[in-house]
Amino acid sequence: MDASLDMAFYDASVASVLAQVPPGAGVDRHDGEEEYDRDERVALEQLAIHVRGRLTEMGPAGAGGRNSVSESGRYAGAPNRLRQLLVFYHPPVNPLRADWFDRPTVEVARDLIGCVLVYDRPDGSRLAGVLVETEAYVADDPAMHGWRADAGPAGRVQPIGRAADLFAAPGTAYVYRVYMDHWLLNVVTEPTGVPGCVLVRAVEPVAGVPEMQANRPGTGRAADLTNGPGKLTQAFGIAGRRFHGQPLTAPPLYLAAPPAGAPAPEVAVSTRIGIARGVERPYRFYVPRHPFVSPGVPSDVRVARRTGRA
Repeated sequence: MDASLDMAFYDASVASVLAQVPPGAGVDRHDGEEEYDRDERVALEQLAIHVRGRLTEMGPAGAGGRNSVSESGRYAGAPNRLRQLLVFYHPPVNPLRADWFDRPTVEVARDLIGCVLVYDRPDGSRLAGVLVETEAYVADDPAMHGWRADAGPAGRVQPIGRAADLFAAPGTAYVYRVYMDHWLLNVVTEPTGVPGCVLVRAVEPVAGVPEMQANRPGTGRAADLTNGPGKLTQAFGIAGRRFHGQPLTAPPLYLAAPPAGAPAPEVAVSTRIGIARGVERPYRFYVPRHPFVSPGVPSDVRVARRTGRA
């Protein structure tokens, strides 16, 4: 991938961040380290221009294949959103191992916030997004496809509908379709033979924004590109079942750990969205106030409104 193409990724990603900052938005302090005396958009624009120049000087992958600019102390006071963008630019490829997913599903769902969904396309380009919203589905969960299924005699999985696929090895992709044309990406969790999965509900794009926009033509707001589980699979160009049953621990489609230096995200908890059973379970994890979090209403709130108990 040549340097000019990488700069196009960088410019599009910066534009996506800037588009979410209204002109004249006030800034008092960011990270408690640096104060800007101009509005936030101007400060971000100037920082992005300066970093772009440094990235161009270093070449497409920076010194030693890493973006040393993003780790420099002089950027420690940058607004969190842009600092995160710079850290993820040319990240070291560090896919999560299968044993990372071999844990309780709710823990995995919480820990996936801040990790990266990466798709290395056949043309050599890379699409990537930071996970900002997930949902957990566990063995005794009436909202889970594998509910009431078990491993059967001698450890054999009962082939009840889609349930068998949820007993697969941890780190395996579980993909299914809803509402006829929306494909949802999940990752299998728990030890092999124990059903569990995490739904990837929303990501913030950090690489390959032009390609994502081409995959979702007519998208209005920047946040609408990937702020929902069906939207993000369409934006990444991974809709369909071709990745179902494939490991999400190695290219071309995989989940990666946050690069060193990425700020730890704030994580909030709520009940899940769009379900009719198990509505009271607090299994949704998300970054509060983040523009790329899906706009749906938690199911317990929706049910309370409908029954007049809100």
